[in-house]
Amino acid sequence: MTTVPASRSQAVNLRLAALLREAGFSRKSFARTLRQTSERAGWPIACDHTSISRWLRGMTPRAETADLIALTLSQALGRPISRTDAGLIPPTAPVSGEVELQRRLAWLTAEVEQLRNQLAAVTA
Repeated sequence: MTTVPASRSQAVNLRLAALLREAGFSRKSFARTLRQTSERAGWPIACDHTSISRWLRGMTPRAETADLIALTLSQALGRPISRTDAGLIPPTAPVSGEVELQRRLAWLTAEVEQLRNQLAAVTA
């Protein structure tokens, strides 16, 4: 399972919906791309279009999944997208430890750099 239960009062995630629309993803195509990103990152997740629907309805994915969502959107849109940009941090979520945040940032930075290098090689 890749989500944390939402409260009944949780709002629809309009930020995520707007980013998916901007990137041209359907729910199924985003789920497929997200699974591919997770496999490349070594954090395979099981998600499908219903997972995307739950997140759009306001359920919050686990931190690792939210990082992968942000990375997938960043790659698709060609600019950095954070979990906050995508509406994936619940307002009452506890802040992770600094070491964990630094680890995730380093991983995401390395992944983006690798993709930039691959893109430069293809376009050269």
